[in-house]
Amino acid sequence: MKYLKWKIVLSATSKAFREEFIVLELPFVATNSKMLFFLFHSCCNSFPQPILWRHIFNEREPMNYKVAIVMGSDSDLPLAKETAQTLKELGIDYTCNIYSAHRTPDEATDFAKKAREKGYGTIIAIAGKAAHLAGVLASQTTLPVIGVPTSSSLEGLDALLATVQMPSGIPVATVAVDGAKNAALLAAQMLAITDAQLATALEELRAKQKENILGKNKDLAI
Repeated sequence: MKYLKWKIVLSATSKAFREEFIVLELPFVATNSKMLFFLFHSCCNSFPQPILWRHIFNEREPMNYKVAIVMGSDSDLPLAKETAQTLKELGIDYTCNIYSAHRTPDEATDFAKKAREKGYGTIIAIAGKAAHLAGVLASQTTLPVIGVPTSSSLEGLDALLATVQMPSGIPVATVAVDGAKNAALLAAQMLAITDAQLATALEELRAKQKENILGKNKDLAI
């Protein structure tokens, strides 16, 4: 079971109880607003002095989720490698598998159904042509699924439409055609919601990108 730490800070009039820190570890699935309000209210009522100031905030611990990269064919391997390289640079664990939505449907759906319990935080699905892989995986899990349509035919238009045009209720986050790097970055941003260290790494990457562009602008000569 994953946990989040919530710190409840209470201050009272008495110098002896000027500030009290109470750290609670709650199951991740149970940390909804109603439960937090109840716990916060209970702590305040049990405090030995009148409360002047109350504050509650969360200390989110990294969940250490990994990313699943799933290809519909080994022809998608170059894009998978680009995705994996970006994840590796950010220190994110990942796995790569080949599961076809049409040729290995049982294996693809079984993988998606068990992904959460195996510690995955998101799935990246790379496929071309009649690219139903991302949608099939998304239909079997509530984990976020990111689709990468490939330019294997019709300049990727067929894969783009097959990936992005999902019916209401089964969302797939779709990046640009052959957008392997952005898929990795989007997955990282999703995981960074509960991982401050990863969020910092993403901010540093953005800063490097800015510095790179400004450097090119400075050296520009036409």
